[in-house]
Amino acid sequence: MNQEKCKRCSSKMLNEIPGLFYDFDADFTRHGSLGIALCSKCLGTGVVIETPEFKKLGEEVSEIRQDSFKLQINASKNKLPSKEWMLQLKKNNEELIEIARKALKIILNPVENCYAQQLIK
Repeated sequence: MNQEKCKRCSSKMLNEIPGLFYDFDADFTRHGSLGIALCSKCLGTGVVIETPEFKKLGEEVSEIRQDSFKLQINASKNKLPSKEWMLQLKKNNEELIEIARKALKIILNPVENCYAQQLIK
């Protein structure tokens, strides 16, 4: 299985943690966001493999993160710290952590101390 370094999350000038990719859902309030900044390309592992299973998980990450963004925007617009959107966001985060766990089982050599490893601790 061919693995290559993720170009999406590792191309930042400040590569804080391999597999960490801030986007609208997670950097909505960069230090106070409730979304998980899991890279949809490498699934938090820092490396990418071109398999249907890995790509499908990446699509799931994108959908979940988009949903998290919408939840936070709507809550912000309505100024509602609603229990309902908080519970949905928590569910989304749990799904992202599970995807990171699956990715670590697929990837043979994740980048050391990658975001996926940190999420499942």
